[in-house]
Order: sequence, then structure tokens, then C-alpha cells
Amino acid sequence: MVYNKRIKGGRKKLGCVRASLIIAKLYCATYAGVMFESNMDDELKKKIDVVVGLSRLAGGTLIIIGSILVFFFIQATLDPNATIEVNGVPTKDLNAKIGAVIFCILFPICGALLAFTPSKFMDKWAAKIIKHLS
Repeated sequence: MVYNKRIKGGRKKLGCVRASLIIAKLYCATYAGVMFESNMDDELKKKIDVVVGLSRLAGGTLIIIGSILVFFFIQATLDPNATIEVNGVPTKDLNAKIGAVIFCILFPICGALLAFTPSKFMDKWAAKIIKHLS
């Protein structure tokens, strides 16, 4: 009952006129922050917090390690005498060096997406994963 009252209050605050309870749950309540406060039990909230926290930690780690890799591979690309190993074979090929830089740039980009995605999207994403795996 408390949940339904919060939904109706959220509908009024957001200007959802005569919306059904299902539509209010899908659209209005999510934006009012009601859905993640009262719909989930405490165990699911804890699991979501853990998944979101670990995702943000992984994102920060990817940013740091990826930035270091990009820095060293850019130096190797600019030095014509530097060699990198491709499939166990040392090479001075410029295309291989540029490919390594482009591949390493993906790590900080993925890390930034994990670390700086807004909480409401991360919570929804984590809830979907947890419910799918449960």
C-alpha cells in the first residue's frame, strides 16, 4: 500500500494525469526515484550496490592501466627503432604499433563508461543482470 501511495504521489509530482498504475510504475516512478527505494527488497539492494561498486572499481582500474599502456605504445609508435612483439615476433612495423595504440585506447574508454555512467542506469543494468542470473 505504501508503494502505491508513493507511485501516485510521484505521478502527481511529474504531471502524469490519469495514468494507470502500470504506466506510472514504468515511466513516472522510475524517474521519481520510487522504484529503487521501495520495490526491491534489502538483499537485492545490497547485491546491486556490490555490483555497481565493483563495476566502478573495474572502470577506474581500466582507466589507469589503459592510460599507462597507451602512453607507452604512443612512445613506441613515435620511435622508429622501437620494437614490439606481435604473435611472439619482434617487429618495427608502424602499422602494428598503430594497431596496438588503437587497441589500448579501448581500455580507458571502457573504463570511463563503467566509472562515470549515471547511477540510475547502473542500478537498472545491475538489477537486470542479477535477476537474469538468479
